[in-house]
Amino acid sequence: MPVGRPPKPSRIRELEGNRGRRPIPKGVNVPSRPIAPDYFDDQQKCLWRQIEYSMPAGVLTLADSQAVERMAVAWARYRDCQVKITQLSMFARGSTGQLAMSPLVKIQALAAREMHQAGEVLGLSPVARARIAAPESSDDDPLALLLDGGRYAPVHRRPKVH
Repeated sequence: MPVGRPPKPSRIRELEGNRGRRPIPKGVNVPSRPIAPDYFDDQQKCLWRQIEYSMPAGVLTLADSQAVERMAVAWARYRDCQVKITQLSMFARGSTGQLAMSPLVKIQALAAREMHQAGEVLGLSPVARARIAAPESSDDDPLALLLDGGRYAPVHRRPKVH
């Protein structure tokens, strides 16, 4: 079993700009988009579309259907639990009358974990989004700027911490 991070999809690496300059292997091109299951209710279909539209063009394929389905179902379950917890309470009475955490909170936590895992597979985490950017132009190449007599100024500056 391989150790370490799973490889990124080729399309994501292209969108990130190939900072490592290593050749990007050609990904498997599946010409179709993922298809939402027939059993989805209106909320799940809406979440499916929201996931689909939040991805860069050409990243999702038919092979990603199960990951998008997992994400949409978990997201809908998470929202349903939140609505019910808001209406009722985070606590319920136990068998002897003591206050205990509502089972809805546990279901919501499981849905949140599933959302996180499916989001990592799809590249929907904030870290994955921060890495995706348009490829840098040759005008930003420090060596080219120095050889051309231009002044090099880094594109990305770190904010000052007080």
